[in-house]
Amino acid sequence: MSFAFRRIVTLVSTLVVSSNLVVVAAPPGIGEELPAGPLLAPVPNLTRWDVFFRFGLSGQETPDEPPGGTEIDAEAAVPGDQRPRRTTVIKAGRVYFQEKRTRSGEIHRNWLFLDPRLEIVQFNPPNRVLAIASGDRLSGLATSLERGDFPELDWLSSKNFRGLRKLAGRDCLFFQDEVTLARVGPEAASGDIGDAAPVKVKSEAWIDLETRLPLKFHRGEEVRRYRYSAAQASDVPPLPAEGKRLYQVNTAAKPKATGIRP
Repeated sequence: MSFAFRRIVTLVSTLVVSSNLVVVAAPPGIGEELPAGPLLAPVPNLTRWDVFFRFGLSGQETPDEPPGGTEIDAEAAVPGDQRPRRTTVIKAGRVYFQEKRTRSGEIHRNWLFLDPRLEIVQFNPPNRVLAIASGDRLSGLATSLERGDFPELDWLSSKNFRGLRKLAGRDCLFFQDEVTLARVGPEAASGDIGDAAPVKVKSEAWIDLETRLPLKFHRGEEVRRYRYSAAQASDVPPLPAEGKRLYQVNTAAKPKATGIRP
């Protein structure tokens, strides 16, 4: 066997062996060191944050700039669609205020007093007001806040950190994982649990590197964008008349120290 022929045989053998090798590339970001600090920070006191919702965006690119809100509020109402269009939360001392605007055009408001623990809820329509005392599990706001300011991001961990990414000119911690949900879609927002089985949904989150507050959250076909601004205690709207009565009935102490007008 000539030298040249032996070289050809060796080369072919090497290619055959190499073709049987499976090279698995790590997902982008895996192996990058997680910067020091918390994965997610609580929202500072006297802060307002707006969350803008989009649905049906699976497989579509969305702009990096957070929406201003005007275009979302101006969208036509979708009768019967209880999914949120926008939520606004104000954190003022021991009081949280949340206003939720649904895609159907409804507006629901929650005043959550942490000391003493009491929640006043106003549904509109209909213009119905009720009080939820400490220990009652009826309210989504009171229950969710037990898991932090951003319960939708309680799946973040060092294991699903995928590196640093840019979003709207900001450096962000980027997280990605398959998150198990008990229910998804419109039925989750409306509270209709039905017989839906748990499913795994691709979820992504962009957390501002400096503030450690979320800027964007993508779950399945749902996209949330977050915007923050300074607030004052006086920005919390006063309770409606029936809410004032319920507050006085359920607690003898008024939250004067917080500056909130019951």
